[in-house]
Amino acid sequence: MTATSDFKVCRRSGGPRTPHGKSKSSLNSQKHLIFINRVLPEEEIAASFLYDQIQAEFNLQGTLELSIGQALVLNQLQASRIEEFAVQEVIKARRLPGLDVNDPKYSPRYPIPKEQQSEPDFCTRFRPAFCVRFLRHLKRLIEERGFQPDEDMKYVSSIYGSQPTVFAQLILSYYQVLKMSESFEKTDEKAKEQKKKDRQARIIETIELEIEAQGVAQSVEGFRELCEAASGPVLLPPPDVDARIEHYRTAKIRATARLLGILETIRHLKHGREARTNAPEEV
Repeated sequence: MTATSDFKVCRRSGGPRTPHGKSKSSLNSQKHLIFINRVLPEEEIAASFLYDQIQAEFNLQGTLELSIGQALVLNQLQASRIEEFAVQEVIKARRLPGLDVNDPKYSPRYPIPKEQQSEPDFCTRFRPAFCVRFLRHLKRLIEERGFQPDEDMKYVSSIYGSQPTVFAQLILSYYQVLKMSESFEKTDEKAKEQKKKDRQARIIETIELEIEAQGVAQSVEGFRELCEAASGPVLLPPPDVDARIEHYRTAKIRATARLLGILETIRHLKHGREARTNAPEEV
């Protein structure tokens, strides 16, 4: 093989060359929403806390510095997503060798307790990950087509079956009140409309609280699975996945350093300008 052919082989091994290939490759990290450039709904509380902490720590002032603070918040959220992805891959690596697709613990719903197995109408609720997914879908439906009590209550009942959580019971109760008020409440139209909006707001708020609660339950289940897996044989993600995780981590470290460097440059320029402005004029 000639030196020229060796050079060509090296060039071909450097990744996709066509615009279509580059575009497809750039979406690899988006599969797990790791590098999506916005705050996800479940991250809003953490993002607000991070922003306050970063603003206080770096004493951010002015539009440019505040924009760097926002970029640092997003960067830290993405770093957290990388670690969540890493944990998921460890769990997957330890679970797959003995995975039995017929095992009840991998079904979308919880298994029926023995004491309820003789009850033909008994239905367990979905596991936390599915509850979160379906509740977010319900919230989007409400935002798109408005409240439809009968349909929405049926949807919530299908998620929780015979095992509604406290927040799920509240959601159903608020819908019942909303239905009854539309039929029997006697008051002027303006007051009636305001009460309707207040009840609808409570429904949305309770759905958001239940999404947060189920998200916590999902994290607890994931931690429990990780602990159970740790008691078994040591199994790690495939080398290509491990390398990808390290690549993501390194990229985040570089991004943090770059943002801090930009912040330092902005402050240096501002201090230089202030020094020139405050310097005494030469006679």
